[in-house]
Amino acid sequence: MKPARVGGLTETIKINDFALRNNIPIWIDGMLETGIGRAFQVAAATLPAVKYPNDRSESSRYYEEEIVDPPWTIDKGYIGVPEKPGIGVEVLERVLKKYVIR
Repeated sequence: MKPARVGGLTETIKINDFALRNNIPIWIDGMLETGIGRAFQVAAATLPAVKYPNDRSESSRYYEEEIVDPPWTIDKGYIGVPEKPGIGVEVLERVLKKYVIR
């Protein structure tokens, strides 16, 4: 399932709940490759109906400079789930402002 294609996290949770009730395993994918988008994908990947491995990658695969702290890194084949509140990462506004067009 791609959270951005199904309408966001609220719809992702509804689909997860349906899948869980009907014993349908799911996985999370998507093209939200910024650190902010990835935070939402990682959170969605922790939902209980998600039974298949997800294919997240390190931030450095796409960007020289990440807009969140900590950057997304792989450790022994896994990307850890942040334990901070909210999306689990801090948005680096000074970096983000360098890339904002408007």
